[in-house]
Amino acid sequence: MAYTDDLPDSQHILKISTDSGTSFTKVPLLTNIDLPEMKKTLDEITTTDARNKQQAVVDYIEVNDPAFELVYKPTDPQHIALKAAFDSNDVVQCEIHFKNTAVDGFRFDGQISEFTLVADVKKKLRAKGAIVIGGNVTQMTSVA
Repeated sequence: MAYTDDLPDSQHILKISTDSGTSFTKVPLLTNIDLPEMKKTLDEITTTDARNKQQAVVDYIEVNDPAFELVYKPTDPQHIALKAAFDSNDVVQCEIHFKNTAVDGFRFDGQISEFTLVADVKKKLRAKGAIVIGGNVTQMTSVA
């Protein structure tokens, strides 16, 4: 068996719920979404007699605000839901699933802080946005 056998591909999808988490539906035409980055905070605890920097990990996790881009279809129910959530500041329940179900996905709640149309004459109309994660990010089994 080669060292590279069974390495997972990175294809993934975004699903959102418009019914309080009862069901999640794939956001179509998604061209990019950042994955949640979870990083524990560090506290510098360097003492006055230390000869190097000393740090301790604090049990406080900081997360990024995942940016996304999609080919915008104004009649698509999921695109309508994202735009409506932006307009009303509603919370959107999100799941990111990997095509390879051996890789854990992510579940989180967030608000759409950006939903901007981007025009380029050489491309179809795009929408760029960002999701502000407003709670914990949990890992879950991906469902292709």
